[in-house]
Amino acid sequence: MGVRILVGTLDGGNGREAAVLYCSTSEHCFGPIFEDHDEADAFLEWAHARTPDVRRLPSEELEEAVDQFRNRKVSV
Repeated sequence: MGVRILVGTLDGGNGREAAVLYCSTSEHCFGPIFEDHDEADAFLEWAHARTPDVRRLPSEELEEAVDQFRNRKVSV
């Protein structure tokens, strides 16, 4: 049990892929929508070095972590 990634397409997104984080314990999605599986997976790998379980972060802290990840990604 843990964090999984669900992938689908956005309504009205012309078939554009999107991904969300999913807690397999509580059966709830959480956090922002990611561009695709690869971005969500890279975020989880990046976040794991900073926090053992992103599910335990309050929404505001999770959003801040995703922003930090995306800003780092852009500046690399």
